[in-house]
Amino acid sequence: PKGTAIIKGILYVADLDRIVGIDLASGKKTREVSLSEYHTNFANDLTVKDDHTLFVSLMDVGKIVEVNLSSGKTTPVVDLKGANGLHYDRASKQLYTCNFLFENIAGGEIGVVSWKDQQPVYEKIGDIHGGFDGLEQLDAHTLVVSDWVAMGHAAGIVEKIDLRSKTATKVAMPVIAGPADFYLDAKKKRLFIPAMLESKVLIHSL
Repeated sequence: PKGTAIIKGILYVADLDRIVGIDLASGKKTREVSLSEYHTNFANDLTVKDDHTLFVSLMDVGKIVEVNLSSGKTTPVVDLKGANGLHYDRASKQLYTCNFLFENIAGGEIGVVSWKDQQPVYEKIGDIHGGFDGLEQLDAHTLVVSDWVAMGHAAGIVEKIDLRSKTATKVAMPVIAGPADFYLDAKKKRLFIPAMLESKVLIHSL
């Protein structure tokens, strides 16, 4: 299991080639949506579109898919090699993305999917590159991303992305060994960051 999202008391979990819904009150499985038609074994991040819809990144096959939780129907949104962190902004109705390329750790990018005439259109945001994993939105004009920078040793950083200037600013904090997908408490401006290579969770105030 990797990415998680909560909708109305149900915890949805991305688990290899499926999404599983678990009732938080009872701990019982309530739903399962198969992603096997995409031949994936790396369903990664989840983000909520509305009370009936999730987006999921399929990292190994390079796709982002929309999932209707009511019907179980899945719809490909865009192809993005190494698709990783996702965040859907309900206010602007845009899906922010980042990716991680194992063969080129500095080759990932930040992007946004907008719907024009009901068709998804992907655009890269600025000239920002890295080994991006987690992605969240701090406010209307700012994204926060984690960047591994290197594999195998502590080099990872967290960056703020200014959506107006399309530039990145490094957050002042010690380097992290494998900063994975994090939780952002936007109200208290705190990050909970898994350091994968250290098997730790770090807490940092922005």
